[in-house]
Amino acid sequence: MQAIADLQLNNPQGDNGLPEKLHAVTSGVWQPDQQKLHVHSLTADHNQQPMTLLENVELSHAKNTWHLQSPAFPLEPLTSISTFLPEGIVKELLQSLQLTGSLRNLDVVWHTQKPLTERMRLRATADNLTNQAWHGVPAFTKVNGYIDSGIGYGFI
Repeated sequence: MQAIADLQLNNPQGDNGLPEKLHAVTSGVWQPDQQKLHVHSLTADHNQQPMTLLENVELSHAKNTWHLQSPAFPLEPLTSISTFLPEGIVKELLQSLQLTGSLRNLDVVWHTQKPLTERMRLRATADNLTNQAWHGVPAFTKVNGYIDSGIGYGFI
């Protein structure tokens, strides 16, 4: 089964920490052994400022494995998204790092049944990657190169 959706959420008062408007264009395929969701675009209006949060991202799931892929993944929107997250480590991480630049050919795999240190693998090409230091992670400025990383290991 395949579905295409054009969704809009209006929240004029910005209640519950959500943006005033969200707009998503998605398509998906659901089969017994695999599910895919393609986010063509996800935009938001917050404080009357439009922001593009995601474009051209595919999320799939099959046999205890999640897979996220994107040909071009800009990092600046992650800081914008963090505004809408509940307090916690993810919000602190995104707001502290202040990521800029982009990742090309992003490929993230998460194996839900493997030991923690083997669950995640991120591969991408970094373009002008910049971030602030955070809890022992050094700051980078305009780094370009290939990234291959997991939980507790990685290289650029």
